[in-house]
Amino acid sequence: MFRKYFLFILSFGDSDKEIAEGEDFRDIFSKDKIKQNWRFWLAVFVFLFCVFFYFNFISAPSDFKVGTPIRILSGMTITEAGYLFETKSIIKSPTMFKIADWILSGGKVIAGTYVFDSPHSVFGIARIVSTAGNGLKMIK
Repeated sequence: MFRKYFLFILSFGDSDKEIAEGEDFRDIFSKDKIKQNWRFWLAVFVFLFCVFFYFNFISAPSDFKVGTPIRILSGMTITEAGYLFETKSIIKSPTMFKIADWILSGGKVIAGTYVFDSPHSVFGIARIVSTAGNGLKMIK
């Protein structure tokens, strides 16, 4: 019973066709089935890519330094701030920080000393740095 239900799910809900008793995984993942269900495989690929992208570029690092004061100097560029945050384990990707900052504020970074109480995504860090730490302890 379970095997037949599982094969039905893997056949992508193709209710017109009865699943043969002897059908196995090689039949389900054959070239013909993949060609018939290219939209499903495209959705699976896009989903997996989004998960990979989120965990490798957007989410907070696992060794996020909570409570560490980080000083952004006056005249510091977005790129310099991104590399500073990366070296202090606040973000994973300075390039993604630069993109997030451009999206959220047009490339504005406000000087000051920031202390993060909890891990934030790269978009959260960009928002905080571009709005002078609204909702965050900031030491001037």
